Amino acid sequence: MTHRSRALLLILTVAMAGTIPAALAQQATDSATAPAATTAAAPKNPTPDTMKKARMAGYHAKLRKGETLFCKEETEIGSHFSKENCINETQLLVVLDREQAQRDQLTNHTCTGCSGK
Repeated sequence: MTHRSRALLLILTVAMAGTIPAALAQQATDSATAPAATTAAAPKNPTPDTMKKARMAGYHAKLRKGETLFCKEETEIGSHFSKENCINETQLLVVLDREQAQRDQLTNHTCTGCSGK
């Protein structure tokens, strides 16, 4: 896992850590007020647009424990062995947005201090 990937994972983990207790508290109150005959909601499937973006970025979808994960074979710098890295849909959208922002930054980059000679 690259340093940048670890940093992104850490940021996402910290960001989600604040929302998990609130979500659990909300779930506890919802389950207390919900009728006993209701069943668990079906897992949310990714949209066709998300699937297309994932394929274009080199990811393939896998279903693990009822959750759709997007996996990509990557070789770390300095290694000859590839490793499959899997992320969920939310993480995928963050990665795709970050990559698009980097591409936009490169295409819109203007040279400051260039003399033009």
